[in-house]
Amino acid sequence: MAQAQETYEVQLAIYDLSRGMARNLSNQFLGPQFAIDAIPHTGIVVFGLEYFFGGGIQSEEPALFRRSTGMVPIETRTLGRTTVNKLQFERWCQTMMETGQYNAAAYDLLSRNCNNFSNEAALTALGLPVGVPEWILDVPRRFLSSPMGQMVRPMLENMQLSNVAGAMPVTAAPFAGSAAPVRPRSSTPLATPAASNPWANIPSPSALVTATAATEAKVVKVKGTPILDTFTKPLLSNDAKTVGMCMKKLAATSANETEESLALVTKVLSSGSTLSEDQTDQVCRVILSCLESGSNLVFGLMLLRIVVLHSPAPAPAAAKSCLTWCCQQLTDSTTASTSLQSPAARTMAWVVVSNAHSSCGAPSGFAASSTTDDSLVEAAIADISLEAQPLPQVRQAASTLLYNTVLFMSTSAASESANELSDGLVSMLCACLEGVATEPDPTVKLRRLVVAGRILKSPTGCINGAAKCLVTDLGFQEALDQVAGDSTQPAAGDASQCQKLARELVIILNE
Repeated sequence: MAQAQETYEVQLAIYDLSRGMARNLSNQFLGPQFAIDAIPHTGIVVFGLEYFFGGGIQSEEPALFRRSTGMVPIETRTLGRTTVNKLQFERWCQTMMETGQYNAAAYDLLSRNCNNFSNEAALTALGLPVGVPEWILDVPRRFLSSPMGQMVRPMLENMQLSNVAGAMPVTAAPFAGSAAPVRPRSSTPLATPAASNPWANIPSPSALVTATAATEAKVVKVKGTPILDTFTKPLLSNDAKTVGMCMKKLAATSANETEESLALVTKVLSSGSTLSEDQTDQVCRVILSCLESGSNLVFGLMLLRIVVLHSPAPAPAAAKSCLTWCCQQLTDSTTASTSLQSPAARTMAWVVVSNAHSSCGAPSGFAASSTTDDSLVEAAIADISLEAQPLPQVRQAASTLLYNTVLFMSTSAASESANELSDGLVSMLCACLEGVATEPDPTVKLRRLVVAGRILKSPTGCINGAAKCLVTDLGFQEALDQVAGDSTQPAAGDASQCQKLARELVIILNE
């Protein structure tokens, strides 16, 4: 009886080299039609090893590869089982190296990168019916088809000729250029060959700008920015004239509270005094009922924006529940903002969370951690887009949240370094400058410029070298020059302030 031929399971390990940043930033950098969810790197996992192309074909135990690179697969999919054994496969790898098809000098951004190797290894060398998913193979073309990709393509192509030491910092031994089987892997890290794979070593934006600014370790202070220097306090919506009207609307639909029982709360809020815990709980239970039922939603949010400024610390559970509801509705993209379809409701929800930010003077006991959560900032970034929110009031309110957030971050002890930039600040800086010259509403444009300005220059007067390098490298100064040179702007108002502020940001960049 013939012995059954041994088979080996083959897996494809898929990594995101951007560590989630591509999903967050590619829409801003590349445009919606070119956006990508990840910058993929793949490896073939078979025979207990992970084979990949980076400075030549290399192999490593999967666990060791992941520890030494700090990467974890976002997906591991089974491609099938192969009858090709380890010796046969590694001889194929050696041949690919010897013939120059996958040696260090063969790298090509579009047609011969790490993902092309994985695909060819699966289909050709291992004889499997499926290889690397098409969306992964299409990422370089998709990226380079965008305006941003066209701009940076020469830089990426030059990386093929550069000696980027440590681009793949693993202990894997490349396949030798001989017909002999692969030598045992050495525990000594090998120097990366001269033409390494740029897709295999893309740092996060924060790491990139920190490294870029490392040569500017000296703290630089700049004067000559009087417009920017006036923006040192949070933006608050604290007009209490509508409190009485809102309270009447809510009391009329509340089964548990009457207009008379809420009269004292109305008086306290109208006078600008602080509510007691019982008063806050009373009015927030009424507001929460409106939020959850959708009845008098705008009036409820309009009242809540004042309540958050005058609630005690710690705030009662009903108050925190109101804020949590707002945050969830603003960030839940799966429901298409069902409860906040009305522009007025969405605008007021942004005003509420902006007022509730702890840096805005609201008691820290009220402000939930979700008010500064990354997802809330991402939602605000999306809502300052003219395409996403055609009505200016929504964009104005969302940009207020970004301003209050960045003001708190730029004055906190955690951001004192003049040459570091967190991923959150990178996102806000890029979002606020992308397309700022074409923003039609002067108030939105001004707030976007202030956010960028507060990231570039702290209230203490220090220039953030990392932010300055990022703005310059991405070509945003051209947009600032356009705003600064717009001679059609009136002599007063937000439009005039935009022109003057843009000139100040140019001064910072040229410092």
